[in-house]
Formats: sequence, structure tokens, C-alpha cells
Amino acid sequence: MFSLSGGQFVLFLIVTGHPLPARVSNHREAIGKLKTLAPVSISPSVYPAARRNETIVDSFSGTKVLQVADPYRWLEDPDAPETRQFVSELNAISEPFLAKSPNRKDIWKK
Repeated sequence: MFSLSGGQFVLFLIVTGHPLPARVSNHREAIGKLKTLAPVSISPSVYPAARRNETIVDSFSGTKVLQVADPYRWLEDPDAPETRQFVSELNAISEPFLAKSPNRKDIWKK
């Protein structure tokens, strides 16, 4: 079982083609409405491995020195061959799922 934040829940409803309730006062009410909708099957996927580069660390100083690791900074370069390959592998998983969404054409119009 997994849980969704409010934003993820709304995105789930949109992507799966479920109508959004006109007004939802709380998460419990939304879940109650969702139970009346047709079930959606999401097959588990094997995601591509994202290489971790443990050598990249940003240092911030103030009253104390703070170091923050950024192991996935290599993904910030959209033109790098490794990034393009990773995104291509993710798209191979997401595109077939999203193609089934009845709302996909409406989303592209926006």
C-alpha cells in the first residue's frame, strides 16, 4: 500500500481519467468518492538505476559549516549523453502508461 499527498492524489485522478469532485472538503471525503470509481491497475515497473556520484558536496557556511551531498547533480545537464539515456529509459516506462489516459489530449492542449 502507498499513500499520496493531496497534490499527488489530484494528479492521480487526472492521469487515470477520473473526474475530480466538484468540491472536496478533506482527504477522507475524496477517498470515499474515489472508492466508487472504476479501479485502475498499475503494473510495477523496473526503473533504470540512477548512478550516485558521492564526490559532489556543497558547503554552506554561516554560524556552522553545513555540507550537503548532491549525488544526482549529473542529471542537471539535459544534454549529457548519460542524462539523455536515463530520461529515455524513464520515458519507455511512463509513455505507455500515460498513453492510456483518456485525459492526455486535454492535458496536451493546456
